[in-house]
Amino acid sequence: MTPGAHLYPQASDTDVLAPMLYEVLPNKSFSGGYSPNIVFRWRPDGVDNAIMDIYTLKRILKRAARPRSAPVHWLSDSEPFSAAEELGALGVFEHDMAKLPYVQENLRMMGRELSVQFAEYTAIRLRQLHRTLQNLIDA
Repeated sequence: MTPGAHLYPQASDTDVLAPMLYEVLPNKSFSGGYSPNIVFRWRPDGVDNAIMDIYTLKRILKRAARPRSAPVHWLSDSEPFSAAEELGALGVFEHDMAKLPYVQENLRMMGRELSVQFAEYTAIRLRQLHRTLQNLIDA
């Protein structure tokens, strides 16, 4: 049985398992779908660093007691995402984040000839975001 199927019988397996990710200019992403929804926010922290905030939002069933807000859990630069047990399976960010120094280094080497290649299908939303940003810059 699909996770969450008993809570959302009207939803398809795809709706429950593959939420959409909405990019909001320039530094927020929201997953839209069934529980849990994730919000990412990136904030500058100096020239070469950023702070990444991750919020998980869960639906409250009708007539259910509203839970208290979760405490903030700050990770140090040397702590892995998996140290934040409350993220659950989102601890896989280590895999993605481990690539960032290499991406950043390559982008710096490109200088003003900056060009990023996105995957044909899986990164269609990122391509559209960059097209939109470029159109706003060019306007």
